[in-house]
Amino acid sequence: AHDLNKMELQARTTASSMSSFVASWAGNTAANAMSAAVDYMKDGARWILETGASYETLRIALETTTGSSSKAASEFERLQAFAARTPFAVAEVTEAFIKLSNRGITPTDRALTSFGDTASAMGKTLDDYVEAVADAITGENERLKEFGIVGKLAGDQVMYTFRGVTTAVKRDAASITEYLTSIGENNFAGGMEKQSQSLAGM
Repeated sequence: AHDLNKMELQARTTASSMSSFVASWAGNTAANAMSAAVDYMKDGARWILETGASYETLRIALETTTGSSSKAASEFERLQAFAARTPFAVAEVTEAFIKLSNRGITPTDRALTSFGDTASAMGKTLDDYVEAVADAITGENERLKEFGIVGKLAGDQVMYTFRGVTTAVKRDAASITEYLTSIGENNFAGGMEKQSQSLAGM
């Protein structure tokens, strides 16, 4: 009987300890879950604020570049639609628009598509190629070498060589832009689509 009482006491003690452990574990789990949820909401709020601030900065830059809030709004809507068809973010496309515009280049959908295709085909960012194009307008052709294009100044012309073919291009923004646009159209068409499909399959 003494042994039975002793065993019963041990069983009750063990059960009590287990109950305390389970309650403690459940409490800690709930607390951790709540803490994680709060951190997640904080991160989400921070992301929203940062994204909003980024878009506001882009909006102001677009207004400065286009000269009016209405034109900026119209162009931003166009750039959003364009970005939706590419692997590039709206911010990157908008920054490309601003950089090209400030260098005297009209960033049409045709130009942006060509530049985006070239960048994607070469495993570069849109900004990489836009910077190369912008530099080329000022006579600096070093960055174009990353895309297999070599340019040499020759008076009022630029001698561009791509894949063994040398082309004389008039040394002005419109002519240089047209030449670089045609390279993308004739050699890298569909580059962005292929990159988008590759990313989707990852």
